[in-house]
Amino acid sequence: MRILKEKAMLRQEFLSLRKSLSSLEQEKLSAEITAKLKTFLQVQNASSILSYKCMGSEVNLDPFNLEMQQSGKKVFYPQKTSEFTKKNVDVAIIPAVAFDILGDRLGRGGGFYDELLPKLNCLKIGVAFDLQVVDKLPFEAHDAKVDVIVTEKRIIRL
Repeated sequence: MRILKEKAMLRQEFLSLRKSLSSLEQEKLSAEITAKLKTFLQVQNASSILSYKCMGSEVNLDPFNLEMQQSGKKVFYPQKTSEFTKKNVDVAIIPAVAFDILGDRLGRGGGFYDELLPKLNCLKIGVAFDLQVVDKLPFEAHDAKVDVIVTEKRIIRL
């Protein structure tokens, strides 16, 4: 129970921190993050990418997603009933409320990605603004990790 309360408190803190960025800052930082994403050979060589549609103050991948589609790649968006399967995703790009430098992810609290990520046999790239990355987050056995974290300032390979 203590971990759940701690996660709820951290969610509020990180969401407030992320929302403190101006829309201009979010746009600039998102562009820097997507430029780094494009340097990954797995992204360059992918025929299909699991991504997400930006919600609120998340890293905005919408221009990146459009560019990937225009280059002939399939871009899938996760939802409870979706057309993609774990077999046809070459790279997954995952949002979060926060990450730690060990690859642990703090999501919105619904467990969707915790259920999905272990089913995917591909590179799992977490994207976040650098202010969303900390040394350590509370972690439970069911929490899913990412393989790499990309921010505007760094690439953390795990």
